[in-house]
Formats: sequence, C-alpha cells, structure tokens
Amino acid sequence: CWVCLVCFYFFFLETMAVCFLCDVKLCGERTRVCSSITPHTNSPYPEKIGELMGEDFVVIVTPADHMCKRCTSLLNHSDKMEHDLKLVKNALMLHVQKKYGLLPADQPIRSIEV
Repeated sequence: CWVCLVCFYFFFLETMAVCFLCDVKLCGERTRVCSSITPHTNSPYPEKIGELMGEDFVVIVTPADHMCKRCTSLLNHSDKMEHDLKLVKNALMLHVQKKYGLLPADQPIRSIEV
C-alpha cells in the first residue's frame, strides 16, 4: 500500500536521524549542516567543524546531516567567542601600535621630512 510505504519511509528517516556531532536522536528542531552558516563570522558549518577538529581530520558532510539544537547553539557560541576575541586582540594591538609608534607588517615605512 502506498500510504504504508510513505509512513514507513518517514518512520525510517525519524529513527535514523541523529546529530552529526553528538549522535543524540533528532526530534523537532534541527539544523542542516551542509547549508548553514554561523551568524557572527558567516562561516559555513562544515568549515567551523573542520576548524574544531583540526588539520588531522577531514570532515565529510552530506545533505542528510543535521545537528541538534544544543550542538548548533554551542557551535554558534564558539563562533561568537572567536569573533569577539579577534576584536579584543585587534583593539589591544592598535593601542600598543599607537603608544609605541609601531606599524603593521604590511604597511610601508614612510619617510619623515625634516
């Protein structure tokens, strides 16, 4: 029966759906890994997961991969903290450069006319 086949298919999908990161069974809210980006740095989720894992691992994501609400929140929080840390480091560096008259490495030295 067609209806039974469709019901079985959705039952199969629901029973097999687990979080890409923590393997918790996905019920309700979920985030598709391959098409999502972080809100603070606009980085694709697979890229952020790859950064988390390091260079020793390859992260392979399919359209069927999803993350639970908790792991999505943790990934986004990590992204925000990394973004905020970069802002703080840049602000500190600007203060040091200003105080000591230092130039960033990519800026040419300007001659001073006397």
